Amino acid sequence: MEGALLDPEPMVEFGDGEEPIYEFQIRLDGQYVIMSFGWVSWSLRRSEAQWLAEQLWTAVFLATKPKAQINQERAKGVCAI
Repeated sequence: MEGALLDPEPMVEFGDGEEPIYEFQIRLDGQYVIMSFGWVSWSLRRSEAQWLAEQLWTAVFLATKPKAQINQERAKGVCAI
């Protein structure tokens, strides 16, 4: 199934050969940001959520840069972050 996150070893058994599909949610709950994935939830203060967002943004930025450009920047001593 394209675009779905499947559990390779589900904690529960499903009938009729069904596969568990997990939903990823991010929502606000008062002063907290709640992130849920499957049966697991995290409650983050807004400052923690902002820090996580910055880390994810940096990771995506670096992951989408061509490798040759990263190597050139390292050789020049340029910091990408």
